[in-house]
Amino acid sequence: MNATASPSSSRSSSPRSTDPVRARLADLVGVGLVLIAAALTRTLFLGSNPAGVFHDEAEKGYSAFCLLRVGGVFDFTETTRHVADGVGETGNAPTGSVRSPRLRAWPLFVNVWGSLTSMIYQYAALPFVALGGLSVWTTRLPAALAGTLTVLLTFFLARALADADRVRAGVGETERRDPAAPRPSAALRPSAAPRPSAAPRPSAAPRPVALWAMTLTAFSPWHVVFSRWAQQGIFTPLFLTAGLLAFLRSRRARKPFPFLAAGALFFGLAFYAYAGARPFLLAFLPMTAAVWRRDILRRRPLASILALLLLLLLAAPTLHAMLAGGGAGLGRFERISVFGIDMPLHLKILLFARNYLAHFSPQFLFLTGDALGRHGLRGFGVMLHVEVFLLVAGLILAVKRRTTADRFLLGWFLLYPLSAALTREGIPHALRTLHAVPAPQILAAMGAVEILDWLEKKAGIPARRMGRALYGLNVAAFLVALFLYFPRYSGPLFEYGVGQAFQAFRQARGEQDRQAEGRGAAEGRGAAESVAQPPSGVSDGRGAAEGRGAAEGRGAAEGRGAAEGRGAAEGRGAAEGRRIYVLADTLPQAPTRLPYVPELYHFHGKTPPEVLYRQGVEGVAVQLLVSPPDPARLVERLKRGDALLASRAAFDLFYGNRSSILGSFELRAIRWAPKPFSRESVEYLVLLLRKDAPAP
Repeated sequence: MNATASPSSSRSSSPRSTDPVRARLADLVGVGLVLIAAALTRTLFLGSNPAGVFHDEAEKGYSAFCLLRVGGVFDFTETTRHVADGVGETGNAPTGSVRSPRLRAWPLFVNVWGSLTSMIYQYAALPFVALGGLSVWTTRLPAALAGTLTVLLTFFLARALADADRVRAGVGETERRDPAAPRPSAALRPSAAPRPSAAPRPSAAPRPVALWAMTLTAFSPWHVVFSRWAQQGIFTPLFLTAGLLAFLRSRRARKPFPFLAAGALFFGLAFYAYAGARPFLLAFLPMTAAVWRRDILRRRPLASILALLLLLLLAAPTLHAMLAGGGAGLGRFERISVFGIDMPLHLKILLFARNYLAHFSPQFLFLTGDALGRHGLRGFGVMLHVEVFLLVAGLILAVKRRTTADRFLLGWFLLYPLSAALTREGIPHALRTLHAVPAPQILAAMGAVEILDWLEKKAGIPARRMGRALYGLNVAAFLVALFLYFPRYSGPLFEYGVGQAFQAFRQARGEQDRQAEGRGAAEGRGAAESVAQPPSGVSDGRGAAEGRGAAEGRGAAEGRGAAEGRGAAEGRGAAEGRRIYVLADTLPQAPTRLPYVPELYHFHGKTPPEVLYRQGVEGVAVQLLVSPPDPARLVERLKRGDALLASRAAFDLFYGNRSSILGSFELRAIRWAPKPFSRESVEYLVLLLRKDAPAP
């Protein structure tokens, strides 16, 4: 009886691994669900969350718009003089010439107010701006897509690292055989001896560690926040992950050079993409070569040397721009470097060490994160709260096993604070350490699998279900903070209201232009009616004809003059008095170093770059007042149609007690709720629009 078991009982008693098709299908479904969740987390309400548009985003969006329209970007730090019709360039400033921001055609780098940054984000945004127009959503979409793709590549990287250890342990010995070595024929093999079973190839089905690593990256506060606004640092984890995947794939390939060349390409792009990651990369790449030196030096020496030369060739333009770019090449790094402080060398080293260790603090990793509000969510570190146990377990496991992949992940994790530790601003800094992703997530995934397996076997409790439920609760709290709370308090952090103020100014200026044109048309009709009567003293036909001819001539001349006047007014509108002045405290970090006001104005107004080039800097209707000499008297000098944008604090400080002159202004307040779900709101920005001319 016992020997004849039923098929159903045999199926039920067999482990899940005996049904590889079902296991593979279940894992693929899991990968697909996590990928969809990652995409939704990064793209839902992308145009309004975060609220507002930060000036870095405005610069990138408008530069992509300029690339689309005129094939270049504007460098607002330099101007060139050219004739007013935009043809040619003159050095002697003849009559009718204007000064315009320098237009650089299809550059690799752009000087953004003293800092030389890569153009990778602008080029990535170009197709989306071309298809969907210039908007907040199209400007942020490249970051969201790069983040989503990084989540998918994290799965493959975690699986490739696991396979790398299996290959080194001898599991993949058939793949490590030299393809040029002769294979023994079947006749020479001993027929009596049993043929050793060939080690199975690493399965393509996802492993638990890989799926956990993908999930942890999908809902990582570190990665999600930077996937939702436009900055080029989000490309560094993408290119690093892709480069590592290509390198690991070359270890098992018969022809490794194509994969090594692809890895060199991605590493070169990572070096080009974000200046804040370059010090880390200069240490990370040699560390990678040292850990995998057996594969590089012994097995693939020639292909590795060729790939290294390709990497140096790709990095050469970036190195040249950094070293030969004048003050802008290393401008921002020199300003914030710990070695730029006037102090003894040993104190600089101590400051570097303190900055380095600050990035391993529990407050930064799991509790509060970066102090800068744009870089994280309130109440969360750069990793979820439950990951503290997973990361510690993963680190202990990696130190205990010390496989090649473990040593590589430990090296990556220990090097990640290097770039931020070299600076003295905003420590600990989440953006300058974003290249750590996905190393902590893979380590935490290793710890998750180890802890849950141990609890399942030793304690006999459903640890996997309980662990997934606990992690799901933490993810739910994170999503509530991201989609319900973050949009409420992120407005001032992302300069919410500046675009609305610029739009109100443009509307008011347009209304004044239409009113002026209406008055001009009425005056023109009145003049035409007056000249239509025959001049006194003219009674014969010739006199009447001459009078009508003169009237018609004057009318045509007046018509042409009015048309020309309107055209000139439209072209010189800002230069002739209709300007908006922005006090520096309205824009964070604006004084002296980051005056992004022109980019913000043109982004929100979608100014055609052809018009900007034709009108010149005199036609830019916005000016930043870094340190106004007399803010209290500034409003008295504003002309009709001018405007002033100030924070509520600056308005109360300079103009709160000058109610006598405010009657000539129209005040428009931009309100903001300081707390999530608060019914009360405060005046965040104040826009003063001059309604009439100032008293002489």
